[in-house]
Amino acid sequence: MYDLKQLEPQEKQRLYEKFSEEFRTTPIGEYSLDLQHILNLFRGAPNKVKYGLVCTKDHREWMLVMMPSKRGEPVRRLENKVFHRLEDAEWEVFNLRWKAHFGD
Repeated sequence: MYDLKQLEPQEKQRLYEKFSEEFRTTPIGEYSLDLQHILNLFRGAPNKVKYGLVCTKDHREWMLVMMPSKRGEPVRRLENKVFHRLEDAEWEVFNLRWKAHFGD
């Protein structure tokens, strides 16, 4: 797998374009092994800031949240980040997680 923190900016950008294109076309579903590895890293890494989604209206509205640093604490809702398509919400989370893990 790629150690994206050690890559040159051009190579990191190329990989972002590759993985973001795959994710953008299929935000919900099965992914290549490389993209699945990155998504697992996003979901499981011990970052101070983790983003997620909360469904606020069944199948109609999702809100971006920041996950707490300790399990059991409440999430912080980002009231200005509301989505009416799950695909758009997932895309936002993908990009925020990419930036949090690998920089711009």
